[in-house]
Amino acid sequence: FFFFFFFKQKTAYEIGVRLVGSEMCIRDRFIEDGLLNKINVKQENIHLLDSTIPEAKMDEYTKKYDDTIKALGGIDILLLGVGNMGHMGLNGPASPPDAKTRLVNLDKWALISSIPDFSEFKFIPKRGLTMGIPNIFDSKRVLFIATGDHKAEVVRKTVEGSVTSDLLVTHFQRNPNATVYIDEAASSRLTQTLTPWFVCSVDWTLVSNRARAVCHLSEELQKPISELETRDFLQYSLQTLIKQYPIEVLTKEVMSMLGKKIVSQSELPRGKKVIIFSPHPDDDIISMGGTLLKLVANGNSVHCIYMTPGTNAVFDHEVE
Repeated sequence: FFFFFFFKQKTAYEIGVRLVGSEMCIRDRFIEDGLLNKINVKQENIHLLDSTIPEAKMDEYTKKYDDTIKALGGIDILLLGVGNMGHMGLNGPASPPDAKTRLVNLDKWALISSIPDFSEFKFIPKRGLTMGIPNIFDSKRVLFIATGDHKAEVVRKTVEGSVTSDLLVTHFQRNPNATVYIDEAASSRLTQTLTPWFVCSVDWTLVSNRARAVCHLSEELQKPISELETRDFLQYSLQTLIKQYPIEVLTKEVMSMLGKKIVSQSELPRGKKVIIFSPHPDDDIISMGGTLLKLVANGNSVHCIYMTPGTNAVFDHEVE
């Protein structure tokens, strides 16, 4: 998770994460290439959490970090990413609301989310520095950023769920100066994306909208598409859909669409050179592991290309 604060004095401070005991500079490079090199903040005004501070002096260091931010008048703009389980920096979902900048032990979810950066669990440092919660919640303006379908559920809870101390990030609902920036994947669990017919009118002439509605209904009711009835559509506020399209036409249309997405081994190429582009070293297996096996079984020469720099996901020991 990467978080920065910008003050009127053009000073940037980091929420986290500094993993103690790590010799890797993954996050530094990510922050520099993705943000710091693109903005007009002087190098001397950039303050990254320093994990090399001796533990005996850590309390003094973290207190000074908080005091300096307070002396600057607090945070003007907060760029806030959130973990899959609601982490803000290394502050877990249920961290005390008065928790200061401090050295913490990484919990289970923070460790799991770090695996893509360190390749294997054994390489992940078990402790880290994180900014505390008061400075986060006292920010004058918050830009909440989340991307990817793995963030969809925490985005739903943050935006539509109840404000609760069990998930501190939900408290941003009460901040009129908080703005949420998410991509389509991260919005996939929001009502307006998942079931827009509950909150607004829907253009049923688009086949994608019809398919989404029918598939959602089937999944919610745990009922085969072919067995969906009028009362099922009415129960889920889909009366405008079946008014325009008969149920028999809808179900046959969607089943035909789904059937065309299934490719049998006999339909796959044979004796060819096949190149698979994968964002990370595990995405190819997760997304199309079965297809990969079928391609190999068909006598194809299959090659996987990982579209990521070695500093982020592909390590020497993996290649070796």
